[in-house]
Amino acid sequence: MDSRVSSPALCFAVLIGTIVGLMLVVVWALTVLVFFSMGTSRLEYYTMPAFPALALLAGAQCADCWERGSKWPGVALAAIGHGLALV
Repeated sequence: MDSRVSSPALCFAVLIGTIVGLMLVVVWALTVLVFFSMGTSRLEYYTMPAFPALALLAGAQCADCWERGSKWPGVALAAIGHGLALV
């Protein structure tokens, strides 16, 4: 098996550390959200393709805060995750 990046999630994890990767994820999320917000039929599942991009952005922000010594983003995301698991 090749030791290079092989899965899309791992590829984005490597790219998110660069400005190009960050811009790619931002454009991905905004394109989906803006395109489906302009339509007349606004079903909630139309915006689901933006969720992975938003999760990558939240994870990158939390990792950045964690590296700077702040532990609150991780605690907040854990609380949100536990709350969503109960619903």
